[in-house]
Amino acid sequence: MEDRFTNIEEDLKRCINCKNASCAKACPLGVDIPRMIELAKNGDYDEAFNVEFNKNPFGLICGIVCPHEKQCEGACVLGIKGIPNTIGNIESYICQKEILEGKTIINLEKSNEPKVAIVGGGPSGIALAHFLSRDGIASTIFEKENYLGGILEYGIPDFRLDKSLVKKNIEYLLNDYINVEYGKELVGTSQKENKNQITIDDLKDMGYEYIYLGIGLGKSKSLPIEGVEEEGVVLANDYLKGYSEGKLSSNDERVIIIGGGNVAIDSARTANKLSGKATIVYRKVKDRMPANKKEIEEAEQEGVKFVFESNLTNIKRVNNELVTRVNDEYEIVCDKIILAIGSGLDKNSLDEKIELDENGFVKVNENYETSIKNVFAGGDIVYGNSTVASAIKTAKDVSIAIIKNINELHK
Repeated sequence: MEDRFTNIEEDLKRCINCKNASCAKACPLGVDIPRMIELAKNGDYDEAFNVEFNKNPFGLICGIVCPHEKQCEGACVLGIKGIPNTIGNIESYICQKEILEGKTIINLEKSNEPKVAIVGGGPSGIALAHFLSRDGIASTIFEKENYLGGILEYGIPDFRLDKSLVKKNIEYLLNDYINVEYGKELVGTSQKENKNQITIDDLKDMGYEYIYLGIGLGKSKSLPIEGVEEEGVVLANDYLKGYSEGKLSSNDERVIIIGGGNVAIDSARTANKLSGKATIVYRKVKDRMPANKKEIEEAEQEGVKFVFESNLTNIKRVNNELVTRVNDEYEIVCDKIILAIGSGLDKNSLDEKIELDENGFVKVNENYETSIKNVFAGGDIVYGNSTVASAIKTAKDVSIAIIKNINELHK
């Protein structure tokens, strides 16, 4: 077990088991946190795990990457006059203890219910496949990459999220009800160019009666300024994916990161580990940064520099160096600029008949059904950049809608 679990027994004892638990209310998945902790405190880790797992199949991961300060820990009553309990650590410890010991899940007999296609093998897609499997409903995950995990694999650096834990958690969830096809990319009908690209109509022709789109936001946003096309200016998603695949070098000594969210922090910490000289330029004051406070503090401890209330106004390449002007007041010279200002929906990935909302995300009804009947969507393509927990909540709600639909058809 990890060093962060050194005081876990004391953390368990700190919980006062509130009757009206604000921590549970602040959990996007509604986990009964006091009950989970009480069971673990009494040594019943199997049942404590079940309390978590029944609501959240990715508790091992959420315990590490969720913004606890804005959710369960932020609502912990111990934080009113002191330090809130380390609920994320407790959650991760309980799940890691069970999953790494290889506890098996008892499966029902596989049904002959209608087939379900899940496009995207990230947290949302895997969670949906797993929730459906609990009711004996088989599904196929169509994944663009040659691995599962989505953002957990390529979007969060390994120094923040151990990839062996990601693999263990995913392996734990896969079962005979879940088939996976790799190298399959969803595109709109007019965009299809090869056999590895699939459309919604293709999936329907293959016999899938229910389709779920959990493809995430695949298009990083750029800046509307002169010079963003210069060599050495990269998008954060591409940069982090390159790092996860071992394709980055440490030749770029001076790196500027534009943005203030978790992706910006992850990019800066990654660049700092490779070069030792990373600076974040953010357009607002520090308190307005949307990144997790803990991640900001760790970045500062690692030597990442911050420049606040600043905007780049142009970029140019001079003598193999990037020169960027800040607030039209002064210049910064660097080797690489990473743009981490958010992601948008890649419309080429969607069927032309799918409606979008006023923010450019997929429009869904209360059951997460899109404008195409029995085609559902969830995660980032519905909410924008969201948390792992909210993606799992979407998957749970979609599983309920699909199961209800199937039950009504087979009364």
